[in-house]
Amino acid sequence: MRTALAVLAAALASCAGVPERPSSPPREDEAALEARCSRGFAADCRELGRSRISGEDVARDDRVGAAHLMQACEMGDPAACADLGVCYALGRGVAESDERAAALSRRACEQGAAVACSNLGALLAEGAVPASKGEEPEARSGRILRLFRTACDAGAPEGCTNLGTALEAGSLAPRDPRGAARAHRRACDAGFALACHRLALLVGERPDVAPDLGPRELEARACRAAIAPACLAVSEATPPGGSRTPAARLVDD
Repeated sequence: MRTALAVLAAALASCAGVPERPSSPPREDEAALEARCSRGFAADCRELGRSRISGEDVARDDRVGAAHLMQACEMGDPAACADLGVCYALGRGVAESDERAAALSRRACEQGAAVACSNLGALLAEGAVPASKGEEPEARSGRILRLFRTACDAGAPEGCTNLGTALEAGSLAPRDPRGAARAHRRACDAGFALACHRLALLVGERPDVAPDLGPRELEARACRAAIAPACLAVSEATPPGGSRTPAARLVDD
């Protein structure tokens, strides 16, 4: 995996850290989605792309899925552009390209896809995107943190988790365990199970950052969403697959 900063997130549901969410209604018939996609309905093209890449209810086909996402992105769907950026970052259905991943993430972020702001921040943090001409390291770190905060404040738990990870590590700003705990807790409360696991680790080391929370309770919640290290922490078997939603994470742990 490419980075311990968590977490490019979009349409690839087979990766780790999927949020806990209620089960959704059965997906519409693929033929109906295909028909509307062919008539120019971007959201239906995006749904086709996500289902093909995740392999939910249909045979997984990354190339076909990426093509549908590209179609929706070209129609102006920012969520599809964010998903396509992840495809380029991972080389899923398209040739791997950090440059394309960053360009698509930037475009989607500017158009209001909050998770794309987090994705762009993660790409910047790992050095996949060259620094702007004359940009000092401190300014670059500030830009990355702003992207994570923008995503978090807009409701993308991945942004909160990336923010928490950065504040905990002190990689982009002075270490701030309490700030990290607040960010991880916000993501955990939003149903992002990986954040529950990371918060459990932090609380285990520093109980004072969230005295009302216990590590075991947090790990149990993460385990229910198939976060394997959390299941080890509570000595339970990892569920086979856990929750399934249109989301994916690049995680190092």
